[in-house]
Amino acid sequence: MLVHLYGYSKILFTEPSYLDFDSHINTKGLGSISKAYTKHKKGLLLHSALMVSKEGLPLGLSSQQCWARPARKEETAKEKANRKYRTSIEEKESYKWIAALKETINNVSKDVQLVTLGDREADIFKFLWIAESLGSFYVIRNRANRKFICTEEGKTDLQTRIAQLPVKEKIVLEVAKNGHQKSRKANIEVKYMKGYIPIRAPYIYGSKDTAHKISDKVAVYVVSAKEMDPPKGVEAIDWTLLTNVPVNSTLDAIERINWYKLRWKIEEYFRILKSGCKIESSRLTTKERLQKLIAIKSIITFKILYLTKVALSHPMEACTKVLSNEEWKALYIREHQVATLPEEPPNIKQAIIWLGKLGGFMNRKGDNLPGSMTLWRGYENLRESMVMLHIITSQSYG
Repeated sequence: MLVHLYGYSKILFTEPSYLDFDSHINTKGLGSISKAYTKHKKGLLLHSALMVSKEGLPLGLSSQQCWARPARKEETAKEKANRKYRTSIEEKESYKWIAALKETINNVSKDVQLVTLGDREADIFKFLWIAESLGSFYVIRNRANRKFICTEEGKTDLQTRIAQLPVKEKIVLEVAKNGHQKSRKANIEVKYMKGYIPIRAPYIYGSKDTAHKISDKVAVYVVSAKEMDPPKGVEAIDWTLLTNVPVNSTLDAIERINWYKLRWKIEEYFRILKSGCKIESSRLTTKERLQKLIAIKSIITFKILYLTKVALSHPMEACTKVLSNEEWKALYIREHQVATLPEEPPNIKQAIIWLGKLGGFMNRKGDNLPGSMTLWRGYENLRESMVMLHIITSQSYG
């Protein structure tokens, strides 16, 4: 069910998450998930690549990396800078962004154009350069106030140039619920820089003499989305987006902002994996066993996320597009308490409501469709019902 994105077939989210197993003292092979040297919290790192349509419909996981980070050694700022300078990108943890992109390109059809969305952690010059060289598009949130050369202004920095730009449009952006923050509407000022802006490479590895040259560069468009008068106690939206997808009009700039807004979908994926599938509660005793469990639970997590969204986008289609024959039949029998099945399967909306009821959904008048956590509980109960149904139907008597 692929919905084309105005010529770009799929949006790709790539984002890391930390899986906390610090209380599991008997689990072997775990690594550090602490950023501070003084802390030694243990767990695993998970970097997932989730593909969605422009409407936010999940399409699949194209890459997933899970590993244990080696223990971090305490070092001075100078030692850290020297280590970063001498270490190639392939040896750095940040290579996960490039690895996910390359694996995704290998896993999708050659005629599919990808648009990778990433937060500030993905603002890595080498990633931008490699994505460009592979013919892949991206929208990345800027992390540092980079130096760059503008043909009109000469040498300047990113934020200085953005501040000089006129506001092109004022829009109202629907901000999804995030953690304890409720969904809201944000008043956004939109700016963009028309044309290509070369960004300097921070270093050419192994040669300090070339560090200040700009022969190795990528060209990007810059889109700024800044919130005016945010609610009290709420962090204002202030996005500076780097993209190699052409931005030749205000509508193009707004579209890039709406693409980046979809990035919250992968946060929902991690929420289901942790809070629904309770992956961090597993008591498996080795890293390898945990990695296998994470792979299995990731499939279930994606299915729940997909069910949540497809019920809104394609409610009247047959539920066989999202549930197997065994699943919808067990669901029907469980809901109606009968052994006779209908000739035609129910539609997706009806099946999702029944599945939600297994997870505690009340289905009251005025209720929205069940959410992801409710569907996860319902799906767990459905799997138990399927086991019982299989035992009963395969039992021979006589």
